[in-house]
Amino acid sequence: MDGAPVAVPEDLELPFAEPALDEASLPEWVTRTAPDAQTAPPVAPDVQPVAEPAPAPAPVARPQVATTPTVQIGSHRPDPLAQARDALQQQNFPRAIELLQALHAAQPDNAEAARWLARAYLAAGRIEPLLEWLPARLQSRPFDAELRMLLARGQLQSGDKQTALATLVQNAPSLASDPGYHALLAALQQQVGDWTGSAAVYRQLVAFQPQQAAWQLGLAIALEQIDQPARAARHYRLAAQGQGLDDNSRRFAAERAGVLGGAR
Repeated sequence: MDGAPVAVPEDLELPFAEPALDEASLPEWVTRTAPDAQTAPPVAPDVQPVAEPAPAPAPVARPQVATTPTVQIGSHRPDPLAQARDALQQQNFPRAIELLQALHAAQPDNAEAARWLARAYLAAGRIEPLLEWLPARLQSRPFDAELRMLLARGQLQSGDKQTALATLVQNAPSLASDPGYHALLAALQQQVGDWTGSAAVYRQLVAFQPQQAAWQLGLAIALEQIDQPARAARHYRLAAQGQGLDDNSRRFAAERAGVLGGAR
């Protein structure tokens, strides 16, 4: 612990890190002036008034008979996506994959089904079918950040770090809309030795959410590797004082902060 940059421990899990009434509108009979009584024509004496007809009897109301509405109950069809989620929660990966494959075949444009199928492949460790199927699917949805990140995780698990990095760099979302995507990008840059690129991404992440201790730690590691010990010590200290790190990572951050010193 002489202050020189240290290699990242192999077993250290890096952080993946919306009116008023108008008279003109009234009927004519309302506004019409009554005629003068002196100008009314005389009534002929031999004209007898005609008797008004007797009013028709009012119709007899018939009693209404209350009717009971008919309720039809259809057969219940379980939601295959909900079933697949339940199977994943129970770690029944073969059943989840079977349901999601059938759903995806029936509804190829269902993006949610595709995402859950990719998650199921990863959870089951079935990387080969994931890598065979997902790249073509991503070509039809190139701006689906979650599918892109799931593909990169599969490529990373297969050991192809450079391809995973290339996958993440393409059509990356804005950092504000998906900081987790950029945290994975920064961590992957460290794994391929791009410490400068990783530091640049981690700087943006800690500026966006300074309370994320995992991102503070990632930035400190990158800064130490590019020979900025004072700045690295500061971010190691922030990481050790923050929340969300496991005991080993917190201890590592505190030790490096003590060794490197830096501004207090």
